[in-house]
Amino acid sequence: MPTPPSISLVVLYYEQPDEVKDLIGVLQNLARAPDEIIFVDDSSTRFALREEMIQIVGSHTRLVSTPENLGPVGAMNTGLQSATSDYVHFLACDDTVSPDFYAVAREHLASIRRTGIYSTNTRVTDDAGGDLGVYSLPQPAETPAFLSPGRAQDALFTRGSWFAGNATLFAAQPLHDMGGFDAALEEYADAFACYVLSTRWGAFFEPRALAVKRDPLSGRNMSIYHDPEKSRKICSAVIEKMGRDHADIFSAEFTRRFERRWRFNERTIGFYNSNAKLSGSKSLSPPAKIWLAVLFLIYRPSDLWRRLTRKHRPLGDFLH
Repeated sequence: MPTPPSISLVVLYYEQPDEVKDLIGVLQNLARAPDEIIFVDDSSTRFALREEMIQIVGSHTRLVSTPENLGPVGAMNTGLQSATSDYVHFLACDDTVSPDFYAVAREHLASIRRTGIYSTNTRVTDDAGGDLGVYSLPQPAETPAFLSPGRAQDALFTRGSWFAGNATLFAAQPLHDMGGFDAALEEYADAFACYVLSTRWGAFFEPRALAVKRDPLSGRNMSIYHDPEKSRKICSAVIEKMGRDHADIFSAEFTRRFERRWRFNERTIGFYNSNAKLSGSKSLSPPAKIWLAVLFLIYRPSDLWRRLTRKHRPLGDFLH
């Protein structure tokens, strides 16, 4: 039996005493714990973490405090620099995983030589913890599978991103080699890293929902599209990096399709923001469906037929 690779968990903390208490409870009941757990306190002042608060998880747990508030991307890079394992998993305090998440990941990762990322599906909850179902993202495989770099690139081109940050393990050395997470990409820094690592080193995908995330409409990943000026700035920065640093894996056709999907996401979020009552709806009115079909025709014509032949799914299905 091959030796499974080691896994570090980096917990991102900033002034969230209640959330971190709940997460610590989850970490105490894992079927298999990560090899190390690093809590990164991003210079909290009112509710700073203390060693005695986290040691209850186990002796493999340690605290790293930043000298100043670095924001999520800076805190992730701090955790990456502190981690010593083969793979690194990043969790915000209000996200979590199932008890089997790390045990299943180790089993899969031990079965392959290497991969750029490992990810599963994720369940979505509302702010009160109510289950909203599985976050509807494109599925690159129907069963647990390793996607070669070419197959991962093809899945990204034809279907779009399937990555959920709370459900993704990053190969540590390749992530170090690409310079970690780029702060210029802000909230999209981890997603961009997934694009690069999966198309250079491949991706392992487990379709079971083994992670849990709060309603993504209120999360950082969707907030990118709420401010059009900021959204276009990030999109331009991503496309520039694709062409400047990674032109060997991202063709001009790939970046064009990426940009069109990004514009579609902006327009879709704008539509839902102007019709707030639709935000949690699982069945859209006929006029709303027509408008979304128009957006598909403008921005994602290659995806329209596949979408129209399926039953309507929650908003997340339209966003990636």
